[in-house]
Order: sequence, then C-alpha cells, then structure tokens
Amino acid sequence: MFYVWQGKSMNIFISYSRSRDEKLAKDLAAHLQDAGHHVWYSGGGIFPGENPGQKAGRALEKSDAMLVLVSPDSMRSSWVRQEIDYALGTARFAGRVVPIIVKPTKEAPWIFKKFPTVSGVRQPREVAQRVLKHLQQAGS
Repeated sequence: MFYVWQGKSMNIFISYSRSRDEKLAKDLAAHLQDAGHHVWYSGGGIFPGENPGQKAGRALEKSDAMLVLVSPDSMRSSWVRQEIDYALGTARFAGRVVPIIVKPTKEAPWIFKKFPTVSGVRQPREVAQRVLKHLQQAGS
C-alpha cells in the first residue's frame, strides 16, 4: 500500500551520489512516481548545457520532502552536503528529510541520528513504501 501526504501528491527530491547510487535513486523515483508523486533526481532531469546546481536549486525550492541516499560516496559529495544543508535550514522540510542508509558511514551528519531512517531494505519498492509511510505520519 502506498501513502499520499495530506490527501495530495508530494514533490520529492532525492539527494544521492551520482557515481555510486544512481540506479537505486532511479528505481526509487520510479516507485514513488507510480504512487502518484512528483520526483526529482539529477539523473532524471539534467541535460547537456544545463546548470546542474541551478536546476537542483529550483527543484529543492519546489519540493515538499527530501530523501538522502546515505553512503560514504554521497557523504563526501559537496553537492549532497549543500542539498542537506538547504533542507535542514528550510522550515517546510521539518520532519520530511528522510535518510535512507545505502551503506553505513560515520561521515553522515550527526543530526541524522535524531531522524527516523530507512535501512536494511534492499528492494526500492519496499524503501518507497517505508518512506511514504514516514512522510504520511510526519504530515499528520
């Protein structure tokens, strides 16, 4: 069963390492889109000649929630860190930043220890279900 946030679809931003976690981001995005949500991830929307930082910034401004695929590679990415900083500093993301542990790392922001996380799940559909359940609870 998939969940809808406050009776409507959400705009969901996925932050991840393009070098290592793109397949999971793409599969997760597909399941979330199948559930009726709008999903932005860099692998699905940046074309040659476009400014990736500007495009990501616009997507973040329109998003209701952020999923962070946490891995050693993503936590070393300055792009991912900037996206996390933006979400943590923006009130509308309160309760709606969901760390998804792809590979445990000590490099994750300390604040993630306070957040409900999704871990131990290998199937993107199951990850999507857990994420949407959390977001539904956060929205109520």
